[in-house]
Amino acid sequence: MPEKPILKRGSTVTSLFTLIILIAAGLFAIYFILQKTGLVPKIGQGETKEENATGSFMGMEILRIINFKDSKGVARKFIIIKSGEEGGIPKASAYITNKDLSGESAIKISTLSDDSTLGYTAGRVPIGGAGLTISVSQDKGPKYVVLTQTVAGASTITIIEETGEVISDDVVNKVYNIAGDKCRCGITFDSWDGKNKFQVRVKTEKGEAYIATVDVTSGIVLEDLKKV
Repeated sequence: MPEKPILKRGSTVTSLFTLIILIAAGLFAIYFILQKTGLVPKIGQGETKEENATGSFMGMEILRIINFKDSKGVARKFIIIKSGEEGGIPKASAYITNKDLSGESAIKISTLSDDSTLGYTAGRVPIGGAGLTISVSQDKGPKYVVLTQTVAGASTITIIEETGEVISDDVVNKVYNIAGDKCRCGITFDSWDGKNKFQVRVKTEKGEAYIATVDVTSGIVLEDLKKV
């Protein structure tokens, strides 16, 4: 009975591995050149960038800072600050300001002013399942901030235009109205979907997942839920 061949150091496996590395390096180089020339889009590189929140704004502790560029290409910051406490519960407010955090340029967000839920979700230490996500639109034209807060499974989604105008804070209720008997469910921001639209993910108690598409300029849910 013939002996099974033994692969030695420097054999076919090594050569194949080297070939794979060279092919991968070549493909990456081609992609890099095409990306630099603008022939392919830059994937996963939006304008939203969260900065380490340190320091203060108008004498109040900064909890979150999101950097973005407005429709004119001007650097702006969406910030959340701790504005006080009541009965040991922190309160927070949100502003849009310039890159220098100038108080004179700051626009206070009306529905996110001295808000205890925002203080809870934006805190440095997560408390009891509290969560906060912030995402800024990436298309040309006016920029929109979508802020999702979750406490004990209940969510609120607020859409804010770059001028500080609150477009809607009723997205979750609109999704509930469409979902009907599919919910009790959790609703969270999922992703941007082309120009002036974003998707929210709806997860039911049974573990089913759905997607709903929202018009960022109005907060209107554009279509029925789609199972994913």
